[in-house]
Amino acid sequence: MFASVGIWLGVRLKERTRHTETVVVREVVVEAPTRFVCDQQKLVSLGITPREREILGLIAEGLSNKKLWHPTLSKLKIRPLAAL
Repeated sequence: MFASVGIWLGVRLKERTRHTETVVVREVVVEAPTRFVCDQQKLVSLGITPREREILGLIAEGLSNKKLWHPTLSKLKIRPLAAL
């Protein structure tokens, strides 16, 4: 009997505290620049090398890590190591 009253009371109290959420999903179209443009002053202040700039430019074009380093898919020129 006490269990039945406890269950009934729990259900009634839970109904009073029930909250509903409303989720709104909306698609927003943002135009992306068609070409990567370097900010030379920023490059100098950050100390970025030309090689780093080349890689960042390819990333900005949308290449993934896999495409960036894959020998046949990459636009990146793999250069031999300089003298150690």
